[in-house]
Amino acid sequence: DDPRELCGKLPGANILDATPENINDYCCGSWDLVVRDVEATLPAGLACEVLAELARQRVPEAFALRLELVCLKKIAYYLFAQGSS
Repeated sequence: DDPRELCGKLPGANILDATPENINDYCCGSWDLVVRDVEATLPAGLACEVLAELARQRVPEAFALRLELVCLKKIAYYLFAQGSS
């Protein structure tokens, strides 16, 4: 199967068209997006293997930690802004 065609079926702009200039237009930071993209672009058996290996390597936990750090950053910024006013 043609990767460009498979990626073109996903919502939003085709990820294979990403450039440094437009990368911020793409969704990111979510394990659910990784699962969606892997399942949409790989044969079912291979997708299961890839997702299982990513889980063994604790990639889902890395995404969860990223979310927690983003939230912590927002809280720290809010507290800084409150203390500065």
